[in-house]
Amino acid sequence: MKFTLSLVACLIAMSSWATVITVSNTPNFPAMYNAAQTAVDAAADGDTVQVFPSVTSYGDLNITHGITLIGSGLGSSFRSFFSSIDCATVQAVHLLGIEISYLGQNTTIGGNNWIIESCKINNNFYLAGIWNNVLVKHCFGMNYLDAMYDDNGLVFSNNVFVASPFTGEILVGNQNLNNPSTTATFFGNNYFQGSVRFRSANLLFNDNIFQNVLDGFPNDACYTCIFQNNYSFCQSCLISNISSAVSINNIENGPNPFVNESSDLSQADFNLVVSSTAINAGVNGTDIGIHAGLFPPSEGLNYGLFVPGMPVIDLFTIVNPIIEQNGQLEIQAVSTIPAAE
Repeated sequence: MKFTLSLVACLIAMSSWATVITVSNTPNFPAMYNAAQTAVDAAADGDTVQVFPSVTSYGDLNITHGITLIGSGLGSSFRSFFSSIDCATVQAVHLLGIEISYLGQNTTIGGNNWIIESCKINNNFYLAGIWNNVLVKHCFGMNYLDAMYDDNGLVFSNNVFVASPFTGEILVGNQNLNNPSTTATFFGNNYFQGSVRFRSANLLFNDNIFQNVLDGFPNDACYTCIFQNNYSFCQSCLISNISSAVSINNIENGPNPFVNESSDLSQADFNLVVSSTAINAGVNGTDIGIHAGLFPPSEGLNYGLFVPGMPVIDLFTIVNPIIEQNGQLEIQAVSTIPAAE
């Protein structure tokens, strides 16, 4: 009976840890799984998958459950990196501290109730299908918000959108569609680093900073979009010239508002200079734009990265490997979770 009770107690203890799954593809850095897809497939709705940092990509990932996927943060060659992440109408996914080349590239259905936070999306964020209630905050990259024409309730807050190194542009919308039906999508306090081209509809832009706004190519337009209290510092581009959009109280042709606006994010400092006209010029007297020190963001800034430390088993010992019949197995285990970085 003692053995049976001990086994039940052990199973209960194990089940309490079942919601946290770890994965590492780095030799001598053990985890529960060495393949991210296997770890995600083993997870259930509400589980957390923590991805250890690595110099090797974790490859392509298809998310099949409503999970939290936590990486190791940004700004280092030793990070949690994926070639692509896709899904199929998965509810309540939270991505935190992950680097991704392409997000949603092979997703044709969409996703609901996602939070994408403190991630680096090096290329496209494909929004094909119907995406509903998605919050994207404190992220870098996203040079192409592709297929954004039938989505609802998207919020982009405090991100740095970075132009494609190939085109020098950021495209918000769809390459070929000239009258999309996106609704209730909001952009607030973002910085668009590079030339922005709009091919979308029903978007609201408040308190953003644009380096350059383009208009004039076929299908360039932002139908029934509202641009309010934004800031642009390109001398030849005007927010008020964006086709089919409404422009309200924007600051145009202003001076560069940043301490060190650099195309090299490792050197950039997006804090506003003391004399910037973007200070207190936003909605309700708030500042326009983001506040960011050197890349990667630090905890002291308003989009600081708070990634929980990865759990580590420090000691696992079987005290009595040989037990008598009806005896009790004694296990000593010590686990620590490092402080957040």
